[in-house]
Amino acid sequence: MYYGRVNASVATGREVVKFMTDAALLVFPNDAVESRVNTFFSFRRETDSWLGSRAYPARFIVKAHWG
Repeated sequence: MYYGRVNASVATGREVVKFMTDAALLVFPNDAVESRVNTFFSFRRETDSWLGSRAYPARFIVKAHWG
C-alpha cells in the first residue's frame, strides 16, 4: 500500500529513483521549489490521516534536500 501511495503522489516531471525499505528517493526539477515542499507536506498529512484511520501508532516523516 505504501509504495502505491508514493507512486500515486508522483506526477509528471518527478521520478521515483528507488525505494529503500520504507524510504523513497524522489527527484524533482529545480524549478518551483515551494510547490514541491507543499507536495511533501500534503503527502505527509494524507499519510498520517491514513495511518490514523487504521489505528497504526506511527507518524510519517518527510525530509527534503535541494541544491
